Amino acid sequence: MTDQEHHPEHHIGDLLNASLRSLGVYTPVTTARVADSLKELLGPELYALCTHVSFRSGHLTVQVANASFATQLHYDQQRIIDTLNARLGEGTVSSFRVRQ
Repeated sequence: MTDQEHHPEHHIGDLLNASLRSLGVYTPVTTARVADSLKELLGPELYALCTHVSFRSGHLTVQVANASFATQLHYDQQRIIDTLNARLGEGTVSSFRVRQ
């Protein structure tokens, strides 16, 4: 194994993304990755119930029209944040808000 394989966090893209996140700068690519990861996490059927998804400065907001789905997302809030951060990098999503 090479030294790079032992330390995957040393990939230039990972370092650049971590640096941008630490400065509060999020690229459109990061925003798209968050939305794609949320869709994968919720599944296409539930994600289709989201009428609007926005991501700014670590704050993920999802708007839904269905009250029971809003309640479900609210109760799963911390699990969603933890799962997204595990997929996208620690600290990517700092808060998750559900609006109806």
